[in-house]
Amino acid sequence: MIGDRGRAAVAGVALAVIGVSTAGMGAGVEPFATWFYPLAWYPVLALLDVAVAAREGRFFLLGRPAFLATALAWSVPFWLFFELLNLRLANWYYVFLPREPVARWAGIVLSFATVVPAVLVSERLLDSIGVARGTAIRPIRIAPRIARTLAALGLAMLV
Repeated sequence: MIGDRGRAAVAGVALAVIGVSTAGMGAGVEPFATWFYPLAWYPVLALLDVAVAAREGRFFLLGRPAFLATALAWSVPFWLFFELLNLRLANWYYVFLPREPVARWAGIVLSFATVVPAVLVSERLLDSIGVARGTAIRPIRIAPRIARTLAALGLAMLV
């Protein structure tokens, strides 16, 4: 269980990092201009976790370091799959990346690592608030032949 003071401390640090990073990025000051994404997203994850802790009495991510490390680690290959698709789609590109390869890849890993934790903590928060609770949807029955056809079409479109 985490108390109000602990949640307030985490929220205060997160808000301070976001504020300083946003001001620095807006002014074009390094490292904020180049590293804004991770400097913004990790505090956002912390703020979402604070909101979960306020509702449930414990942090979802910060209270479970092994789970957090696993979510961060799996997030990188998960997002790299979308990057692989983007090689063909050329649908997005990144700006303000470090030029040095080691710094560039460190930034890429740090940035991509936020995806899965953001989805998980957002889902946890929405569930704790009760979003869509009690919503019932009648299952749609699909014949096996149609399901196979749809799967084949999806695979063809992916290719």
